[in-house]
Amino acid sequence: MKTRSTALYQYLLTAGVIGGSKEDIALAKAQYRKLYKKQWKARHRPRKELRIEVTLKQLADIKVKAASANMRHTTFARSILLLSLNEPLPLFHRDTLLQVLQYISMASIHITRNNPNRVQVLRLVQQAEVALLQYLNQLP
Repeated sequence: MKTRSTALYQYLLTAGVIGGSKEDIALAKAQYRKLYKKQWKARHRPRKELRIEVTLKQLADIKVKAASANMRHTTFARSILLLSLNEPLPLFHRDTLLQVLQYISMASIHITRNNPNRVQVLRLVQQAEVALLQYLNQLP
């Protein structure tokens, strides 16, 4: 029997059909072809890779959470990411939150002075409140 593929010959050899009937060989060849196609599809399946960078502390925290869920940290991170696709996550705008923090800090500085200017403190707190309300109204 002639075969062009050494892999096919090895498969037929391990199946024990070499030297057998032509029907057995044809059946084994069809089975090999089906197995080969399945393996080829698995090898050439389109997969995308996503790489992120975390700090060592963040990685340690992720590993602790993953261990509590009895998962590897990469599997845990992937599942959390995919779960978050179904729920809208709040997007934090750093600049807006820093502005609110600045208003509150300025108001607290005015309050801690010996002679606080009540009008200025009230104005700063109101500015912080307005900025925070505008920010919260933007969230989904």
